[in-house]
Amino acid sequence: MSDIPVVKHYRQGKIQAIDVIADWELNFSLGNVLKYVGRAGKKESATQQEDLQKALWYLVFEVTQSTGVADNIVTAVSSITEARNQSD
Repeated sequence: MSDIPVVKHYRQGKIQAIDVIADWELNFSLGNVLKYVGRAGKKESATQQEDLQKALWYLVFEVTQSTGVADNIVTAVSSITEARNQSD
């Protein structure tokens, strides 16, 4: 993958998220959890909170998919976001 330019927020540290995702054979959702946690607060157009909320969304999606209650994902993440906003 050396031919593809890698943007700054994915070049933090010695190991890129995509390499870990491939090595650990993570699926799309869990790969995105790792990606968003790893870049949290490092991308110019996204805050740490936004990236962590995206990571949470994919983690909740993964958990609800394996338990068969995928319809509750939006409610679960929305509830967490509302609670955070109320505490600010």
